[in-house]
Amino acid sequence: MTAAVRVASGPDVVKGAIRASRRRQRIRLLTRVLILVSFLGIWEIVGRSTSRLFLVPFSESLLATFDPDLLRAWGTSLQAFVIGYGLACILGVAVGLLMGRFRLAEWSLNPYLTILLTAPMVALIPVFIIIFGFTLAARAAIVFSFSFVYVAINAFAGSKAVPRELVEMSDSFGLTEWQRFRWIVVRSAAPLIMTGLRLGFGRATIGMLLSEMLLLAVGIGGRLIESSNRFDMAGVLGIVLMLLAFSWIGGSAIEAADHRINRWQRRRR
Repeated sequence: MTAAVRVASGPDVVKGAIRASRRRQRIRLLTRVLILVSFLGIWEIVGRSTSRLFLVPFSESLLATFDPDLLRAWGTSLQAFVIGYGLACILGVAVGLLMGRFRLAEWSLNPYLTILLTAPMVALIPVFIIIFGFTLAARAAIVFSFSFVYVAINAFAGSKAVPRELVEMSDSFGLTEWQRFRWIVVRSAAPLIMTGLRLGFGRATIGMLLSEMLLLAVGIGGRLIESSNRFDMAGVLGIVLMLLAFSWIGGSAIEAADHRINRWQRRRR
């Protein structure tokens, strides 16, 4: 009878755990929404009770994001971002995995990655302008330089952290070097690779904005400078809102891809 009770209660325990997990997710979501709504409400109230030179209401800032010229400026900025960040992801992952698998590559490239990681990349912006001129290639190169090293270093760290027992197991099963690299090294390094992509996304956004604000005065950075020079607080805050939304959407997309790619590791835990 006791065994029957245990068997019967098993599915109930699982269902209870699922309901508790969903309840926690709803509470977390509700908490986030309440914090956001409270912040926007305070912003709206304070913006309506202070000078427009200091702050404008959230509603006016939101309306400023629908400016057609601003949307065209985003198109200009995204061209450089997609090219620069895309190349940084491809080359960064390739270089990092190469360094993790071959000692010669690690010995040759690691010092330069360390230098790039600590160097002030803003100082390289005039160099790219001199080399490429005021072109799309210059802006893409700046975005690339800001994000490449973070992707490469995380891919390198991930490939170095592959458990030795997995490598030994691959030898016992007679896997080729390519099969070992594809099914063990890449899959084991995937969590840190995705971390590098998330860090690189934020750095690429900074590079995109700085290149346009400091020298080129085009795209979303140029519009931000123009709005600030006109003391257009609604325009400035509208651009800030769009940048925050862009960062959130991009980060969430990478996080979702991370969860999908690395499901097997969470199941193993």
